[in-house]
Amino acid sequence: VEPVVEPVTPVETPVDPAEGAEGAEGEGEPAPVETVEMHVISSYDAVEAEGGYLPVQAGDVVQVVINYRASPEAYNKYRCDYVYGWNATATTNAGWLPVDVLS
Repeated sequence: VEPVVEPVTPVETPVDPAEGAEGAEGEGEPAPVETVEMHVISSYDAVEAEGGYLPVQAGDVVQVVINYRASPEAYNKYRCDYVYGWNATATTNAGWLPVDVLS
């Protein structure tokens, strides 16, 4: 008796900004992660409906992944895009933050 082999349907997984965004040509190849140092101009407490956000204070310096932005969800405090970043002086603390608090 031969075993029946069912075809496997690929499951799409969300992009992890730490691993890069999809290439501009849409070929599925990860684009290199590009980061830039930015300054926080307005404090953000990161209290959102979900976890994974980065609290920052005005005057903080953060490193931000600039080639991957996420549109706001209906429950987000800010109606702007969010970027993934980390505090430049404490790299163990990372998360999403709104672009409106950065300069």
